[in-house]
Amino acid sequence: MESKIKEKFKQLFDEKKIEAAVIFQTGTIPTKNAPNVIFSKDDLETLTWNPLNWNNLANYLPNLLGKKIGIVAKGCDSRSIILLMQEEKVKRDQVYIIGIPCSGMINIKKLEKDFGEEITGLEFNADKIKVKGSSSEKEYNKDDYLFDSCKTCKYPTPVIYDELIGSEIKGYRGENYTEAIEFEKKSVEERRKLMVEELSKCIRCYACRNSCPSCYCQECFVDSNQPKWLEKGQNIDDIFFYHIVRAYHMVGRCVDCGSCQAACPMDINILLLTKKLNKDVRELYKYECGLDENKPPALSTFEINDYNKFIK
Repeated sequence: MESKIKEKFKQLFDEKKIEAAVIFQTGTIPTKNAPNVIFSKDDLETLTWNPLNWNNLANYLPNLLGKKIGIVAKGCDSRSIILLMQEEKVKRDQVYIIGIPCSGMINIKKLEKDFGEEITGLEFNADKIKVKGSSSEKEYNKDDYLFDSCKTCKYPTPVIYDELIGSEIKGYRGENYTEAIEFEKKSVEERRKLMVEELSKCIRCYACRNSCPSCYCQECFVDSNQPKWLEKGQNIDDIFFYHIVRAYHMVGRCVDCGSCQAACPMDINILLLTKKLNKDVRELYKYECGLDENKPPALSTFEINDYNKFIK
């Protein structure tokens, strides 16, 4: 897979079809791969492709606006690219998409916890992970350590691409909003208690925002001081305000990639809010984000038969 990706990018650079490429490179430690933007085929030697590539690479496209860009994209990345096209942050003729069907990304935090010591090496086979440490070596089933968002992914094969490398993978066909359904069954008091327990862990590092392709504002409302929306610090009301406002900014714009939750150093269940709102949009407006580049996001348009029972 890596050889095919490198070969294609070299060809694109040689033919001057791209000026930059968004890829994954080998990280400085065995458990991390690093997203990177390169501007020459000479920088392709460290390109890697394995189940540690959980970042959504579409996140880097808005900052390259105006250049001819190559990008390697999983299913969720491709849906985010479509969203960025819909919102005119990326032009279709300026991006060359190498699609990679994805069998799921590894939750390395969970794997590290179960392994019990520092991981010094990882080997991936079709359905197994061989983990090496300084004093032991173990093998695990890959499916047991996938991110929850990967386990229920309906679009593991990119929905848009210029070239597909690898065989198509069928998506999950069950209900992928079971947690949101359980959340809806709770009383208002139970919901608030759950959210207080989760969000009280937040240290306001904004890793969730920074890893999200849909959060591309030049100035986020939390950083604004004219006007000033909320205070710095760990007041639970300010933490709530940040997460609730961010979740509402995601309405009809979230592709369930899970990058926000994967980036969170405090393991907060950030996807609970966005999945609940995604479920509402799907049911009320029959819309899923990132599937049709010619169709605007649900809350960017109006149709006479839109749900409107909330209007008195």
